[in-house]
Amino acid sequence: MAFALALKYNGSMTIQVDLMHAEEILATPDLVYAGDLLENWQETSPAELLSLIVMEADGTVVPISYGFPGTTRSAICSSRIE
Repeated sequence: MAFALALKYNGSMTIQVDLMHAEEILATPDLVYAGDLLENWQETSPAELLSLIVMEADGTVVPISYGFPGTTRSAICSSRIE
């Protein structure tokens, strides 16, 4: 799928697919923001707390990955709404 999209949008959009094995996530939950918060999280910039966001096909911006569970509740914003 990533290769097909990369060919279609060559030069106008970069396509990236990241995969992780479930055992790796369980062993290092911090990689997917499932670890403990930093002690000074209130003083940390939002970009450092959540540096990975995804824009879904409908313009909804969600954390971590496409199809993030509870997308309606956990959406950061929508590119279609001012």
